Amino acid sequence: MDFEVTTNIELILSTGEYLFKGILYGFDKGRKKDPAPMKLDSTSNIYSKKYTGAEKKMLQNFMAESFTVAGVLNFRMQEKLKQLAADILKGKTGEQVSRGEEKVDPNKLFVERAKELLHQYQYDGKMPPDGHLKANFNTAVSSAYHGSLWQKTQDAGIYSALQYKTRKDSKVRDSHRSLDDKIFYIADPIWKTIYPPNGWNCRCYTTPLTVTEIVGKQVEDSQRNPEAEKTIVKDAKISKEFARNSGMTNSIWNDGLDNEIKALGLYAAFKDSFLNERSVEKIKSVKDFEKILEDNASPYREMEATIDNYEKDFPNGIASSKLGPVTLRIVNIDELNRYGTQLEKVIAKGRSKDFGLIKPTLDNPLMIIKEKGGTLLFVKSFKSKGGRIDFNSIVLDKGDFLEMISNYERDKVAKLFDKVRDGEVLVFLASSSKETDFSLRGTSRAQSGGLSNASNIKKPPAKFNEVWADRYYSSAEKVYKSKINYITYTPDGIEVATISGEDVKKKFLDWSELDSARKGMLIQLISP
Repeated sequence: MDFEVTTNIELILSTGEYLFKGILYGFDKGRKKDPAPMKLDSTSNIYSKKYTGAEKKMLQNFMAESFTVAGVLNFRMQEKLKQLAADILKGKTGEQVSRGEEKVDPNKLFVERAKELLHQYQYDGKMPPDGHLKANFNTAVSSAYHGSLWQKTQDAGIYSALQYKTRKDSKVRDSHRSLDDKIFYIADPIWKTIYPPNGWNCRCYTTPLTVTEIVGKQVEDSQRNPEAEKTIVKDAKISKEFARNSGMTNSIWNDGLDNEIKALGLYAAFKDSFLNERSVEKIKSVKDFEKILEDNASPYREMEATIDNYEKDFPNGIASSKLGPVTLRIVNIDELNRYGTQLEKVIAKGRSKDFGLIKPTLDNPLMIIKEKGGTLLFVKSFKSKGGRIDFNSIVLDKGDFLEMISNYERDKVAKLFDKVRDGEVLVFLASSSKETDFSLRGTSRAQSGGLSNASNIKKPPAKFNEVWADRYYSSAEKVYKSKINYITYTPDGIEVATISGEDVKKKFLDWSELDSARKGMLIQLISP
């Protein structure tokens, strides 16, 4: 029995999006200063709000945390799945031996148990969340609500105190009753520790009070000694992971998430998994690769290699491509002196019959590979009228057409396969089977404009392919911050727009530097 457990990037993206949608809902409830119990309404227009600069910074960090937590939950789920597989193999569950008279298939049992674990840790859009995921979702919504309310209360400038409130029903923790109805000045440092939520699924909240409203009411002494403050926290049984104020630190999970990131080596582990899913390691042999070429072959496009046809397909020597315009000039001086133009080079190298394959390969490739040196390889397969399968590959470097290779011989396919295996697949549009279709299209996010655009946190570039969020703690300001990298593919290299709060910085990098722009966690991926 062989169980292979791998990170599913789409699950992490789906779970992160699920958490952040809940956060946006809770945040907008807090902006309205509505302390009523929250019920997520799927019809709410949570993407139409305009946020202040401070709110944008907070939400940007909450977004980064959502996908980071999704990654943590995914890796924790993997640990559970690996343990489950080991227990079944060792016969520790007892259940796999028999259920009454029925003998249980170990593989079937693993699948059943794995599904139960899935909805406790990840959101697939099908099963309702439970367990750890449900608890994290509820905490995220509540913390975003209270963080937003804290910001709103501070900005109002008319409140002098907050009153701690429970829901006053049978579900309230006895420990939280010790804080119920107590009033603390808004500047009291105790709010760094006891601001709600104060536990998983905590429903406590605060009510802001003006100077007039606290007249005649008992307000707790903010000049208490440290021991008195410890007693308040101890009586309320507020654990270290909840002894925080999301509105003050711009964070929902605070250093508890930092500890998880460190324990798992999350960022490095996630990037390894991400690159693995964008490699062709899952295609085990040249034979498998040949089958993909065969199953996805397009009709052979015959076109005579003439000046008129060249100008028709490539006006002014410019070709369109999946990534943008490509220059069909000869960059090598010796070749330029020898051939003059790309058309003459194609003819001189005996590839006139393949001239008609250049445009469809660039326009709609089967795959685009980033080779280790940073050059791009566009690959497409074609079927001739006689049924023969040809493949065409075009090499680009810094937006320039360098070389075209068109061949159907097995040894050439093997060489192409090695190139593909050694590089990174940026685009893979094969449709032969689920097992080999490892492309991450992110179509639903692409159609909706993406989380980052929809939430108005900061306007991203009009076009982008990857979005990464890097969360960090600023010890000087005692708040969490995030940098969001929007990466756009072009034939020349990559454009990176980095957004941090209200600041936007842009830079252009060579394809070989792509990995350096992938910092933190992936939060969106859209194929060209």
